[in-house]
Amino acid sequence: MTEGGAAEPCTVLLVEDHAQLRSILAKALAALGYQVLSAENGDAAVALFQQGVQPQLVFTDIRMPGTVDGLGLARWVRQRYPNCKVLLQTGYTHTDTGEFPVLRKPYTHGELRRAIALALG
Repeated sequence: MTEGGAAEPCTVLLVEDHAQLRSILAKALAALGYQVLSAENGDAAVALFQQGVQPQLVFTDIRMPGTVDGLGLARWVRQRYPNCKVLLQTGYTHTDTGEFPVLRKPYTHGELRRAIALALG
C-alpha cells in the first residue's frame, strides 16, 4: 500500500466542470497515490474512453454541462466497461443516483480516501 492509501497503481478519471476544483481534486487524488486523468465534462470523459483510456475508477460530479451528465456517464461506463468502478460526487442532498455510490460535498480528505477505497472494493 502506498503512503496515500492506494493499494496498487490505480488510474482515476476525474470528471469535474469547475477548473479550480478539478485542479484541487487532482492534487488530492495524486497525494493519495492515484494516477489521475482529468476531463472537464462527461462528453470529454467519453472521448477519453473512446481514445483507449481505461481507468479503474471514474470519479465524477453529477451535475455538469454538456450532453452527458455524471449519472449518464456512470451508466455509460457501467454498460461498456463493467470492470471500471464509478464514484459520484454532488453538493445536492436530494439527488437520487440509484445504484452508484455518492460522496456528498463538502467532504474531508479522509472521507475522499474512504469513499474511493470502498468504490474500488
